[in-house]
Amino acid sequence: MAGCRDWTVVVASLLVLQRPSGLTAGAADEDAQCSSTSAPGCREGFSSSWRPLHSLGASNVALAELLGCGDAARAQDLATYCRVTRPVQAAEVCGFGRSFEEWLGSQRGQGGSGSPGDEAGCWRRCLFGTPDLHPFGVAPAADANAGLHINFVPLPREGYRSAPFLDGRTRAHGVEACTYQLPSALLEEWASAEQADSKADAAGGRRAPGFIFHLSHTASTLLARALGEVPGTLVLREPFMVRWMATSLAGARGQASVLQGVWRSPLLPVLSRRYHDSETVIVKTSSVALRFMRSALEATSGARAVFMYSGLRTHLAVCLARPKDLFPGDLYDGLGVKSKLFETYKAGSDAFQGLSIAERMVLLWMKRMLFVLGLAKAREEQVLLLRMDDFLEKPSRRLVDVAEFFGLPLSSKVADTITEGRTFKEYAKDSSVPWNGTIQATLLQGRAEAFADDIAKGLAFADKLLAEHGGVAKRLKAFIDQ
Repeated sequence: MAGCRDWTVVVASLLVLQRPSGLTAGAADEDAQCSSTSAPGCREGFSSSWRPLHSLGASNVALAELLGCGDAARAQDLATYCRVTRPVQAAEVCGFGRSFEEWLGSQRGQGGSGSPGDEAGCWRRCLFGTPDLHPFGVAPAADANAGLHINFVPLPREGYRSAPFLDGRTRAHGVEACTYQLPSALLEEWASAEQADSKADAAGGRRAPGFIFHLSHTASTLLARALGEVPGTLVLREPFMVRWMATSLAGARGQASVLQGVWRSPLLPVLSRRYHDSETVIVKTSSVALRFMRSALEATSGARAVFMYSGLRTHLAVCLARPKDLFPGDLYDGLGVKSKLFETYKAGSDAFQGLSIAERMVLLWMKRMLFVLGLAKAREEQVLLLRMDDFLEKPSRRLVDVAEFFGLPLSSKVADTITEGRTFKEYAKDSSVPWNGTIQATLLQGRAEAFADDIAKGLAFADKLLAEHGGVAKRLKAFIDQ
């Protein structure tokens, strides 16, 4: 993966561990199995429904022991994990008799994607059969010419619910003692093979993931948490790999093929993993990943994306309190929006650098809004615009709207239960902090008053720009004073 060679997060190296004594290899519950290899969702040779960690009925501490990770100072061999989680039907063809490191060494110079009946296919199914191995970071390979390794942590289903975001903080919600590594090139190769297989899955009715893209601080996390309460959903909140790729490929300006390439593999196959084929995956990206919205919508015809935003006035009130969260200039420049306005105000230009923080925020808001509005116009059925204040004022009604947009069955009664429950009473990043719509409105009002002068200057700058650029004004005028 040529664009992804420079990121480093130092974590444990891969060592070989022995299988823990007393562990029954291949034991599995019937819920995780296919009755035959010809059953729906089963691929030739073994079940595609790999055994999920939650079916073991063990705590994260107990899982660490089962997986041979009781000593946090020791790194782990993926073979132990795969033996513990393989389904009964896979026991004969997927023995995992040698360590992952040994197998990897035997593959130098060979293709490693594999088919379901061979060793490479077994490793691939272990990784892609469930979402339980979650990528949370990167590390340089011991061989400088070998690129990067992707770090994975076992994250059971409950961990996806409890982790506020799926980045480095994920480890505390998973089997923290366990870390596995996979070469980035091999992950891309396996993901490409999964992408080919997923075409058959889509033809069989497997739903494409849905997405939540957003401006910063627009209650998108609240929406994602609420959707996580809807039966039949698996919600991924700001997965590490999407943010990592988005920021690292910031220099790929105008190179749509680069973004589309990494989206199709490895991102989309990793994001599409689920516990059951009937599950709907909803991916809430980080705000810096907005450029991937086009790739997400183009990758599959069934893909749908909600875009959460605030009008400019509200956006300034919220974001002026967090100037360090300013949208990165290289990502701003990379958005494919054609206008003389953004040629004049490139991020590195004297014109841009001479602006106040509020004025920069105006331009950053304008370009992102135009980017999304362009996609919404071209792909009307695939994009739903949702304004933050509308969602907070009518949470139950809007939750039903979003669920319907994603094809999720949600009654008004169940939506009321969700929006009147715990999710709407706690701060997402710290459950000890109380939160509700009234508190949010009070905070917003306070910020509007505290930054009134800066907001007024920002809006005056926006009026000036709209007066000079009629095409921009035509598309954005209705969104300014919200």
